[in-house]
Amino acid sequence: MRELGYAPSSLSARQIGNGMRVSVILSAGTNPFFDALRVGFETASHAPIFGGVKFDFSGFDAYDPTTLCANLDAVDDDTSAVIMVGVDNAEVTKCVNRLIDRGIRVISVVSDIPQSRRFAYVGQDNFAAGRAAARLMAGFIPPGPGQVALLLGHLEFRHLLDRASGFRQVLGMTRPDLTLVQPAAYGNNPDHARAILANMAEMGEGLKGVYLAGGGQPTIIEGLATVNPGRISVIGHEVNAQSRSALSRGDFTAILAHNTVEMGHTAMGVALGQISPNEGQCPIYIYVEDNLPPG
Repeated sequence: MRELGYAPSSLSARQIGNGMRVSVILSAGTNPFFDALRVGFETASHAPIFGGVKFDFSGFDAYDPTTLCANLDAVDDDTSAVIMVGVDNAEVTKCVNRLIDRGIRVISVVSDIPQSRRFAYVGQDNFAAGRAAARLMAGFIPPGPGQVALLLGHLEFRHLLDRASGFRQVLGMTRPDLTLVQPAAYGNNPDHARAILANMAEMGEGLKGVYLAGGGQPTIIEGLATVNPGRISVIGHEVNAQSRSALSRGDFTAILAHNTVEMGHTAMGVALGQISPNEGQCPIYIYVEDNLPPG
């Protein structure tokens, strides 16, 4: 039983990765999804099956890839694997490949780094998530011409670009009567976010929908109330305090979301070799006001 890693508990829970060390590097900042992501992964790390593993948690500035590179380069040699939110940046790719050369397994989560030699990606099929958002949008907006705004948070997060691509494809096929407004990236600048909101307000009744492809900067979510007097279909991502309130107020129409605990558990299983790297795709949960999970 000791050789197989069974924990001495009444549940006979089998522990994996005894003595292993895993570094978990997650994005940090004003986006509420970042906080939810860390809470979810920390919760997953406390599962009895991971009782023999030491998890080191750290954060990086989501809008400054150099901080992620610094974290990656500082990973100790006794680390077995790194779980990280991917940033599609040339320097980050080099840092990831250096870890691989050191014999450390790297798993990207939420957003992938396909140009790197990372071991696996764990998260949603973001192209499919964008397509699903477009299907919903096409059904929410009544027939007739109009405009749909596409908002991105950060152009170096591959998952946002994949969602935008899927959304553009399906909306163009299903609703040729709708015009997709050039995507706007609001980044981490509240003033920039307010300028985007002002531009949307100027569209008046021609604006029929808004797709918020990221988790949402608070300024954007709060400002939607001034742009959307209950007549615009708004689809966002991730369930958090701000998006939950927006859905309850009618500022959001639907939310696509991860289960962050579930994703954390899968990523840790892949990192420790207990789950195949081909089994890292996470479900896309869709919520409207009527089926929001408790929280």
